[in-house]
Order: sequence, then structure tokens, then C-alpha cells
Amino acid sequence: MKPNDKIRLICAIIACMALAGCTNSCRGIRTPDEYTKPTIPESQVKIRVMIVPHGRHTRIFCDAPFKVYSADEQRRSLSEDSYVIRKGAEITATMDGIKVGTLLFKGNAFRLVPQTGNPITVYESERDRKRYFGELIIYRNEIDMTVDVVNIVGLENYLIGVLGREVAANWPIEALKTQAVASRTRVLFQRQEARKLGDRFDVRADTKDQVYGGIPSGPYGERIERAVRATAGQVLTLNERIFKIYFASTCGGMTEYAERVFQAKPGVHTRGGITCPYCADSPVYRWKHRIGNAEVARRISMFSDAPVTKIISITTAGKDPVGHAASVTVKHDKGTFEIDNAYKFRTNVLGKSISTEYWRDGRWQKAAGNDNKHKEIIMSTSFEARIVGDYIEFTGIGWGHAVGLCQFGAKKMAEDGRDYRAILAFYYPGSIIETNYNNQVE
Repeated sequence: MKPNDKIRLICAIIACMALAGCTNSCRGIRTPDEYTKPTIPESQVKIRVMIVPHGRHTRIFCDAPFKVYSADEQRRSLSEDSYVIRKGAEITATMDGIKVGTLLFKGNAFRLVPQTGNPITVYESERDRKRYFGELIIYRNEIDMTVDVVNIVGLENYLIGVLGREVAANWPIEALKTQAVASRTRVLFQRQEARKLGDRFDVRADTKDQVYGGIPSGPYGERIERAVRATAGQVLTLNERIFKIYFASTCGGMTEYAERVFQAKPGVHTRGGITCPYCADSPVYRWKHRIGNAEVARRISMFSDAPVTKIISITTAGKDPVGHAASVTVKHDKGTFEIDNAYKFRTNVLGKSISTEYWRDGRWQKAAGNDNKHKEIIMSTSFEARIVGDYIEFTGIGWGHAVGLCQFGAKKMAEDGRDYRAILAFYYPGSIIETNYNNQVE
């Protein structure tokens, strides 16, 4: 089997095993400055967000009455009763159906609809809670007897749950507007693709699509809503169509081409190769990581015909002017591993590790808690590698795939007085801002 074929196989396995968690907010307790509900109504284009795939210990809490309906669009009532969950109730798949606490609903799916518009809290641990507006659909997975939890939420309210997770909520308002238009474009594109395929959800709630956390916590919810409301309905189009838009943290000085990174078809994305002098202040503009040679060898072994025990060198080729590589070659004690896509090498071959260390303040440190960026072995395809004793050190520029919008670049442009329309035109040349759907926010 060729290395690229092995990568595709392993990526498929990883995707099937992907697990998402739920965070934020303690039951019944709010800080005075916590954002409690959007003023944007729910009567909008609906987005189906997979918030818990294959959950085994998922709990929900809803202190307002809710009713249970069929999962299909007909919304047939499955019970005349209304229910209230005053304590967290575990959702479990059974041979007869789905249980919510002690309540059993027969069948493979049902829709849970709050009657007063109150949020529903979903969590898998006491420290890991999130609150959601809209509705939930609970699906039973018969093969592994787990549940999928999908949040059905209005588009603009979905964006309120995205913005503060994709960028910092205290960034300039024009940067938030920029992200709102980009995120709206992306989710509407993915929605139309998912509905063509008949999928049960449109997007995931994690970095596989864009990070969604339900109702914002903390003092910035109203500010996020202001950015969403100010751009309501606005999307980017290319050749009169919504396109699959990309954005990343820090491009490192130049944006990449979607055709090169994602093998996108020519003409379905705006061009890359745009010089970006704006992201140099990003905290991850330059980075230095290291990890044990033995761990890299183990990961390369997954794509090799013989067990690899030692890496001899890692080199890149096909670099653009700021160093983004097209391909990677790894020499090891059993031969050579070559991959023609440096992005896949970064994300799928090496990926993340809790053993990754980063250089700061004159010493090596390990990433703590939710600091996922420094758990990545390589943060971008603009990198160099060298063998140092039992370690491999990676030094590089930028964070992410660098295609499309550079988020830290947008921040600096906004600080310099550019509005969101100018920022979007800079990173997505040839695109046009249009109002693409008729559920305007008043």
C-alpha cells in the first residue's frame, strides 16, 4: 500500500472514532455579566450542529417545560405530556429506544423542544457544560449503543456561538464582523452540501468545521451579537455562488492556495499567495517545538512497511516565498517516507501529542490544559526540522493551513482602521458580499 493510501485509510478510521465533548456553564448559576439570551429570534434558516457524537455519558438539564416530537420535519408529537428536567438526566441508548433519565422514548430518534425558548444544558462531566438555544435531536446508534446529540439552531444564533471560539471576543468589532461573514458563508455552504448527501447534521461543533460552543459565557455575548446583527444575512460569493471558505489563525506572511493544501478544484476558491504584512504580532507568528525522536518514529511506522525506530532527517520541498512547503521527505533507519502534501503530514501523520514541548522564556515547557496549539507537533507547513540528541526540534512561522482569511491579520487591519468589507476583499480577492437568504434580522 502506498503511503498516501495508508494516510487516507487511517484518516477514515480516525474520523469514525472522533469524539466531541461539551463545556461551560454550571447548572442554575450565572455570573452577573454572563450573556443569557440573544435578542435575535429563532425563526431563521436552521443549522444542524453535531454537538455530541457517539456519547456514552451525556446528560441534559432543562428547567423549563419541553415536549418530545418525531425527529423528522413533520414534528409529530410523541407524547401529550410536557417534561421538566431539574437535575441532570443521563441519555442512554437501550434495546427498546432512548432513555432520558427514567423516561423511555421508543425508536431511534426524537426531537426535544423547549416550550418557552429557554436554553438546554448538555454535558458529559460536571466541569464540562454548554448551554444551547433551539432544539435537540437525539439519535440512537444501534451498532455501539451510543447517542448522537444534534442542536437545531437558527443561523444567526449559531454564529453567536461561533465567533468567540474562532477569534477572541474582545477583538475590534470590524474583525468580529469579518469573521461573522466568513463563518456564515462557510456554514451555509456546508449546509447545502450536507442536505444534498442526506446527512443527519450539517456541521460538527469542533475544528473539523468551525468551533461552536452554544451560548457565550462571560461578558462579551452582547458584543458578539452586535457583530452578527450588523452583518445579518451577508455572505461571500464567487462567480455568483457561495463557496467553501477557509480561515486560519496566522498565515505567517502569505496566504496559501486551496488547490495546493486541500486539492480544491481550480476556480472554486479565491486565489492564495497574498502577501500579508499584518499578522507579525500574533503570539504564534514564530514558534519552536520539540518531541522525542522515538515518538515520531512510531507515528511514521504507521505508514511504513517495517517498524521505524529512529528518524534520521525531515526535509521539505516546494516552498513558497514564506516557507510553506508542498511536500515532506522523512529519512529513517528502515528507508524513506515521502508524502506529497505537507498539510497532511502536519495534521494526519504527526498531529497532536501531550508530549510536545514548546520553547518559551529560555526553557522548554509543556502545554497545559486547553492550550491545544502547543500540543500540535508542527503548527504550520512553514517549518524546519533538526535532530538534537533524542529529540526532533521543529521551528516555524504561523499557525494553521494559511488558506483564506488570516484571523490575526484581520485583527491588525481592523486596529489600523479598515472595515470588514475591506478586510474580506483583501483576503478573498474576486469575491462579492451579498445578502444570500431572506431571513433578515430586524
